[in-house]
Amino acid sequence: MTPFICQYCGKDTSNIEYDYLSGYDHLSCTLEQETFIPLDSDKKLFTVSNYTVLSTPNDQELGAKVRKLYYENNS
Repeated sequence: MTPFICQYCGKDTSNIEYDYLSGYDHLSCTLEQETFIPLDSDKKLFTVSNYTVLSTPNDQELGAKVRKLYYENNS
């Protein structure tokens, strides 16, 4: 039997309960990879207020507001 290997840490995951896996990868490794943003990344983070999110029930309008805030903060 070929062991299942986590693509992030390279360790065998064949004996791990499926609740702790994402595919064949450790859930913790997957989550860590998804939240990691390299320092040399060109991605810029910005904050949208709770008020903006909660007071805009239409997703399309919220997306437009978020995009506007993004361009205002990165121009």
